[in-house]
Amino acid sequence: MSLQGVIPLVWKDLSEKQVVHLLARSLPGANREASQCATEVRGLLAEHFGLTGHLEDKRQAIKLDLFFTTFQYAAGAGFSPTQISSLMSIVKETHEESMAKILIVEKSFQVFRAYMLQHSVHRPPSSVGVFTEYEAQKVIDWAIGAYFRQYKLYQYVYTFGRTCNVTSRRPEDGLFEVPHTTEALGEATPWEEHQKALSDAEEQRQEEERLAAEAAAAEAEAQRLKDLNDAYDASIPEDVRIKVQEALAKELEKMRVEVEGDFNTRQNVLQDRITRLEAKVGGKK
Repeated sequence: MSLQGVIPLVWKDLSEKQVVHLLARSLPGANREASQCATEVRGLLAEHFGLTGHLEDKRQAIKLDLFFTTFQYAAGAGFSPTQISSLMSIVKETHEESMAKILIVEKSFQVFRAYMLQHSVHRPPSSVGVFTEYEAQKVIDWAIGAYFRQYKLYQYVYTFGRTCNVTSRRPEDGLFEVPHTTEALGEATPWEEHQKALSDAEEQRQEEERLAAEAAAAEAEAQRLKDLNDAYDASIPEDVRIKVQEALAKELEKMRVEVEGDFNTRQNVLQDRITRLEAKVGGKK
């Protein structure tokens, strides 16, 4: 894991004055027992790390135990205030990042090791040589036994539960695709016939698409003409429409009279011819 752009954690959470005070209060004296010192140091750590609700909140209490254990180790190893402050912040950042991102133990260890490397090589401002190589290895060994060995317990406490609903299905429920039955070779369609059937099906599909397109075009054209006719009729005033209809009616009546007159005339001429022909035939007899 790369910590590019992340500044070192020296004095991030604990100042030098706070570390010196913690070290002083952790030493038992003539009127101070070890249990009293531990209680006082835990109270100071809770105050510095914002864990004042640890008596009611189990998560805060567990985190406070982790910080107290880390301080005990650092003080017992004879680390300087700078090293103690750095280690406390490294443990805090590793724990909070791992729990927030739900990292597996291998990824969490990579985060911790990257922080230790950043504080073991002196290349300001990206890294500072707080720990020697030997001290860094000792800290990593301690973290493996004190933190990462119980990592799954921390995950159980700090990872919110998720409910997973699992539903079982049977093949007969129709959720599985049934494989197609393969025809026997003696009953199978020859390749040429299969290709011809595919070609005929494609031609039929194209013909159907063409007919459908022509029908749609004809319907659209009929609708267009109807719309034009309706629009034209709607644009003619009502009195003009009535006059046009009356004129057409008169013209049709005139045409009817002329046709009937012509028909009667032709009928009379034809009847006259028939009468004369009959008269000629009768005279010859």
